Amino acid sequence: GLSAALLLLRNGLSVRIIEKLPQFHPGDRGAGIMVRCRTLELYKVLGILPDILKQCTMPPDYISYRSSPDDGKPPRLSLLFEKMENTPARPFHNPLFLGQNIHERILREHIFADYGVQVELGTELRSFEQHADHVVAHVVKAADLKEEDIKVDWLIGADGARSIVRKQLGLTFVGESPTEMEAILGDMHIVGDSIKGDSDEVRTTFFVALHELILS
Repeated sequence: GLSAALLLLRNGLSVRIIEKLPQFHPGDRGAGIMVRCRTLELYKVLGILPDILKQCTMPPDYISYRSSPDDGKPPRLSLLFEKMENTPARPFHNPLFLGQNIHERILREHIFADYGVQVELGTELRSFEQHADHVVAHVVKAADLKEEDIKVDWLIGADGARSIVRKQLGLTFVGESPTEMEAILGDMHIVGDSIKGDSDEVRTTFFVALHELILS
C-alpha cells in the first residue's frame, strides 16, 4: 500500500492512506522480512533505493540445524540461498533481508518528506460503494467513532488476507495454512553461554518451534 501510494504521488496524483491499527506495527509479519529483486528495481525508480540498501542485510548462505536439547551430534547444514551474479537484466539478483517495520518506516518518511502525506492511524474502512466513475469509501475513526464518506477515483485494497475490499468484491483467497511447521522469525542476539559454543555472542535469524533450533 505504501509503495503504491508513493508511486501515485510521484506521478502527480493525490492520495489518502488509512490504517486500522492505532499505531504502527512494531515488528515483522509473514514474508515481510524479504526484499525481492524486482522490488529493489522498483525502489530505484521511486528514488528510495539508497535508504533501503543502508538498512538491508544479506541472507546467510547456510542454515545450521542443531537439536534441542543438544544430542552432541554435529549440526546439519542446508543451503539457504545460492548467490548469483548481478547482470544488466537483473541488477539486483539476490534478495535481501529487511524488517517489515523498518521497511514501512522508510516508505512513510519519504511520503511525508516529499509530499506532506501522513498515514491516518485508527481509521478503518467499513464498506464502500463502487460507481461508474468513482468510489465512495465509508470509514470510521477509532478515537471518536466519527464516520466519514470519502469520494475517490480509485480505491486500492492493500489490507491483507482479511481484506474488506476483497470480501466485498466477492473475490476468493485461494490457499491453505499448513500446520506441520510453525515458525517465529527473529533477529536475536544471545549473549553468554553460546548455543554454538564457539563465541560469546550468537546472532540468529530464525527460530523454528519444532523441537529443533535453526541458526544462521
